[in-house]
Amino acid sequence: MPSSSTYMIVICSLAMGHKYDDAIEVVLDMLRNAMSPDLLTYKTLLEGLCRDGKGVEAFDLLEDLRRKDSMMNERTYKTLLNALHFVNGE
Repeated sequence: MPSSSTYMIVICSLAMGHKYDDAIEVVLDMLRNAMSPDLLTYKTLLEGLCRDGKGVEAFDLLEDLRRKDSMMNERTYKTLLNALHFVNGE
């Protein structure tokens, strides 16, 4: 099984390459393996979606990830939500 660092590198690389569906699948695989992405990993993926005009998908993904990631605390959620609002221009 890959380490959390390996997962994060793959997720960020996919997101920067605009391969969001693949990046999301890697995040979900990470969660299935009882690992939680860090704030930077989530932020890279969500901001990339917003910058590509997929703000609604980013907000939906954040809500979905919040339900699936038991380690995502309220502070992380609020930080990501604020970042999405800023990047999305809201």
